[in-house]
Amino acid sequence: MRDVADGRERFAYSSDANFDQIALTGSVGSSWGRWRLGAGVSLMETDVSRNGVVSDRVSSADSINSVLVEGRASGTAFHLRPLVGVQYDASSHLRLGAMIYSLSYKF
Repeated sequence: MRDVADGRERFAYSSDANFDQIALTGSVGSSWGRWRLGAGVSLMETDVSRNGVVSDRVSSADSINSVLVEGRASGTAFHLRPLVGVQYDASSHLRLGAMIYSLSYKF
């Protein structure tokens, strides 16, 4: 609260947000001597939601003026993400590997 010329003003803001993600992933791999090769695919569901409220009230001896604004937003997206990996066993203590993600495909 704060004092204004002819009364008091009260301003408030509140917000909450939620982010959930579920991933179903499967992969296969094989090895040939010192080389290993693998591939997989991941199906992800992402849920996002947000709620927000803003209120402003000015009160004086003669009147009360108030404003209330509420906003809600939510969404769900499904992504398919393939990946490929390779590994080389250079020695019993040294392994080199790389993995490539592709961009996710939305549907």
